[in-house]
Amino acid sequence: MTNLYDIDAHADWIYGTMDDIRDCVQLGRSGSAQFICQGGRNYLVAIPTAFPDWTLVGIIRADEVDGPMRSVQQSTIIALGALCIFAVIIVVLALGMESQLRLRREEAERLNLEREKMQSDRLLQSMSRIVDRYSIINLDTDRYRYRELRNSEPLYPASGRYSKMVETISERYVALTETENAKLSRLLTPEYLRSVLRRPDDNLKIEYCSRTENAYMVLTVIPVEWHADGTVYEVMQVVQDIGQKIELENMANTDSMTGLFNERYFSRVLNICEEKKLPFVLYYLDLDRFKPINDTYGHLMGDRLLKEIAARLLRCIRSRDYAFRIGGDEFALIVSADMDEGQRARMAERIQTTLSAPVVLDGKELSVGVSCGCACYPEDGSASQVRIAADSRMYETKQRHHENDRTEGES
Repeated sequence: MTNLYDIDAHADWIYGTMDDIRDCVQLGRSGSAQFICQGGRNYLVAIPTAFPDWTLVGIIRADEVDGPMRSVQQSTIIALGALCIFAVIIVVLALGMESQLRLRREEAERLNLEREKMQSDRLLQSMSRIVDRYSIINLDTDRYRYRELRNSEPLYPASGRYSKMVETISERYVALTETENAKLSRLLTPEYLRSVLRRPDDNLKIEYCSRTENAYMVLTVIPVEWHADGTVYEVMQVVQDIGQKIELENMANTDSMTGLFNERYFSRVLNICEEKKLPFVLYYLDLDRFKPINDTYGHLMGDRLLKEIAARLLRCIRSRDYAFRIGGDEFALIVSADMDEGQRARMAERIQTTLSAPVVLDGKELSVGVSCGCACYPEDGSASQVRIAADSRMYETKQRHHENDRTEGES
């Protein structure tokens, strides 16, 4: 017999079986069975120990049990005692090692926290140079945490409901976009953010300005945490003040005398509309009889007249349209709409009527005419082709006006 598991193959059981001993082991109680093996009578004994799930199982010859039972019991007790002492030593050593490992882990965590805090402080110091404020938003719970880095007075509470924050932003600011009906109240909703932030390297940038102050900002939304299905649920919103940048751009894009956009920005808007496939109508305008006024009353009076013409042009268009001074007494309008021929003609008539009305400056009544030509995108081709067509039609109109003026003069 090489193992207790082989006992059934060699034993004739007198009482009890190997299965009975297995039951004792599983139930954690003592028990015995007697069997004959190779002519000798033996006991199979199971004795539970002081440790859970540990049982001492052994074979004892019957003559040693029936004779010196006490010595066997003492030997068993000594063996169990030694086993218990050994187990206690093992447990104490294990607890000691665990305590040391725990202290080491706690020290490592403390050092990591200190390093993370130092890194976080350095990050915040760096961010404060380029970032004015930022927020961490949980799109699932509709909660945000806000940190102000520039102003002494925070613009929003330090934490609260994200939907309330969006409502406040929408009341104070308006988005600066090339597309119509792009509102902050829609661009900042959880649904829209989830639709555009699909990958870790995605981001959303929104330029916006104050409704009441000369303040311009850019908001960058960055995904931070994701669900298992790849849906973003936590984002960071970083805000930077670009007021100086906008002011410089306005200076570069604006005609200094009239306040209208200049020819440089005119080319840029045409390219943007073409890139985004946005339909528009272009009106080219040239003032008639402006040079005689300039020659008669001087350039100062001519400049004041151009400013009045610019103000009237702005009254002819909507806030999402554009008015430009191309140079001298030439102007252009970009109307962001897909207009039919009748609508274009009525718009041209309105422009001519508005600009041709007499202007009174220093008691002098001045009057100019307007030559107007229009073309539409994409009906008349690319943006450059539309520009050429509008200019050509404006020139044809101006030629007719010259001929009419000459005929009237001869008559």
